[in-house]
Amino acid sequence: MGFFNLLHAQTTQKFSVLKGDYLGQTHPGDTPVVFALGIISVDSTIEHGAPTFSPDGNTVFWQSNLRHQDKETEIFLKTMHRKIGQWTAP
Repeated sequence: MGFFNLLHAQTTQKFSVLKGDYLGQTHPGDTPVVFALGIISVDSTIEHGAPTFSPDGNTVFWQSNLRHQDKETEIFLKTMHRKIGQWTAP
C-alpha cells in the first residue's frame, strides 16, 4: 500500500466513540501495556511516541514515524481533543 493510500485509510476509517479520561482506556498502572491499541498504536510498521496529555486532560499529542525502504522517514505530530465529553479522531 502506498503512503497516500495508507494516509487516506487512516483518515477515512471509522473511528470508535471514545469517552472518558485517557481516551476511555484503563488508567496507567505498574504493568507496561500497549496504550490505546488501534487508536494511537495502530500499526506495527509505524513507530509511535509516547502520548502526552494536556494538564486539563482534554488534549493528547503523540508522534508517529513512518520509515520508507529508502531510509527516508516521515514524521507526523498527531493530536486528539475531547469536546463535549467525546474524543475526536486523530
